[in-house]
Amino acid sequence: ALASWSYLAVNIILFLIAEILMMLPPTPGIPVYIIMGIILAGQGRKVEGVGYGGGLIIGIVSAFLVKEVSVVGQYAIGFFMGKSVKIQQLVGVDKVPIRAVEKIMQSKQVIGKVAVLVGGPDWPTNCLCGVLRLSLWTCVWGTIPVITIIGACVMAGAFLAGPKEIMTDTEKSMWSAVANTALVLSGVVQMVAGIIAMYYIQGVVSKDGEELAKPRPEHEPVYQLTLAEEAFRETHAEVLRWDSLPRPWLLLIAVSASMMVGSIFVFQFMDELCFVNFQVNDKVSDPDGMNCGSNLGCAIFRLVNGDTPIGWGALGIFFFACFLHF
Repeated sequence: ALASWSYLAVNIILFLIAEILMMLPPTPGIPVYIIMGIILAGQGRKVEGVGYGGGLIIGIVSAFLVKEVSVVGQYAIGFFMGKSVKIQQLVGVDKVPIRAVEKIMQSKQVIGKVAVLVGGPDWPTNCLCGVLRLSLWTCVWGTIPVITIIGACVMAGAFLAGPKEIMTDTEKSMWSAVANTALVLSGVVQMVAGIIAMYYIQGVVSKDGEELAKPRPEHEPVYQLTLAEEAFRETHAEVLRWDSLPRPWLLLIAVSASMMVGSIFVFQFMDELCFVNFQVNDKVSDPDGMNCGSNLGCAIFRLVNGDTPIGWGALGIFFFACFLHF
C-alpha cells in the first residue's frame, strides 16, 4: 500500500512539473514525454498491481493529460496577451498566412484542423489560437490525435528504462534500439502532420489570398501601429547594417561568433573527450558510473570529463562567447 501511495505521489508531482515546463515557451513536448515514460514505467515495475506495462499505460495517459491541460493553459496565455495591439502585430494577425490558419480552424475541414494542431509547435500554435479567439473546444478535441506521438515518446522512455532494473549490456542495447525506433516513429508522424498542415495553409492562401489580404476593421489598430513604427524600423535596420558598423564592433561580433561555433563543433564531434557517458536512464548514484549518491552538485560537475581539459575549455569558450554577445 505504501508503495502504491508513493507511486501516486510521484505521478502527481511529475504531472505538475511537466505542466509547468509545458507552460514555458522554450520547452518542447517530446523530452517531457520521454522523461515521463522513464520515470512512470521504471517506478511502476516496483509496485505490485501496476508493473512495467501498467506504468507504461499510466505514463501515456498522464502525458496525454499534460498535453491537453497545456493546450488550455497556452490558449489562455494567448487569449489574454492578445488583447495587446503590439502582441497582435507581432503575431501577424493581419498577415495572409495567419489569416489562412484562422480560416482553416473556423472551417469544417477536420483533417486541416488536426494537422495544424498536431503538426505545429505546441506553444506558438495554441497561443495563436488564443490570440485569434478561436474555439477552445476545437483546439482541445483537435489535439486528441497527438496521442499517437505522445504514446511513441512515452514508450521510448519506458524502453530506455527497460522492464528490469538491472540489465546486461546486450539488453540495454536492445531496448535502446527499440526506443530509438519509437522516437523515429513519433518524428515521422509529426512531420507528416506538419506537411499536411502546410498543404492546407498553402491551399487556402492560393485560393483566398486576395480576400485574406483585404484590410479588416478589427485590425485597424494593428495597421496604425505598424505605420507609426515604420520610421523606427527603417532607422533600426540602417544602424544594424553590417557595412555601417564600426570596425571594433565587427571584430567583436566575428570573434564571439567564431568562438561559439568552434565550441559547439567541439561538443558535437569530440563529445567523448568533453563529457562522460551518461544516459537519461542512468543513475548518478551508480557506483560504476558517477558514484555521487544524492549529491546533485557532484553529478553536475562530474558530467564534464576531468581526464582532459577539453570539456572545461570548450565550456569556458562558449560562455565567454555568450558574454561577448551581450
